[in-house]
Amino acid sequence: MQNHKTISQAIYQQIAKAQNILLICHQGPDGDALGSNLALLNYLLKEKKQVTSFCLDPAPNFLNFLPNVELLTDDHRIFQQAYDTVIMVDCSNLEYAGVDGLMTAIPSKFTLINIDHHASNPDYGDFNLVLSEASSTAEIVYRLLKDWQADINSEIATSLATGIITDTHGFVNPATNYQTLAATADLKNKGANIHRIVQITLQQLNVNVLQLLGRALARL
Repeated sequence: MQNHKTISQAIYQQIAKAQNILLICHQGPDGDALGSNLALLNYLLKEKKQVTSFCLDPAPNFLNFLPNVELLTDDHRIFQQAYDTVIMVDCSNLEYAGVDGLMTAIPSKFTLINIDHHASNPDYGDFNLVLSEASSTAEIVYRLLKDWQADINSEIATSLATGIITDTHGFVNPATNYQTLAATADLKNKGANIHRIVQITLQQLNVNVLQLLGRALARL
């Protein structure tokens, strides 16, 4: 089994030679899915790559503060275009992403990159960076960008910090570790407004949890 540094470099080399890239995150996107997707989108645009960012569902309103969220599309017609590289983020499988049927329409052969932190991920890509010990996919994307010595600007930092904060529920779930906190501290130094992100996302998460609990209780 290859270590993550080897896979990281293989992904970097694939992206370096890519001409047209499709980025996909899972349907019903949360902060980690969108944060990971949009952080990579920002990086790829800075690298002057032709890239399309897709999600089956639009971003929820409370995540509309994320940089470049307006570039996310849910238009199924994008699958009629040719891509040489498809990057899946935070998708344990293609069915979870909701694109298993749509991807068969892509008219070209492509390399599939799978970046995820779910232990159930079966390594379905040509390149698989699946780190189940990571707190979030955003933390994995952060490690990738550090491996690549990429310039993490404030927009990328905001997206990645949002992914980490939301998937750890404010650093309280068991997956939170030293690397998680160190990554978030670095992202803060690079321009992520941690206080604002917590205010926007965790308050909304609490409202969602209460609404879900209310529906569950009503059905008892």
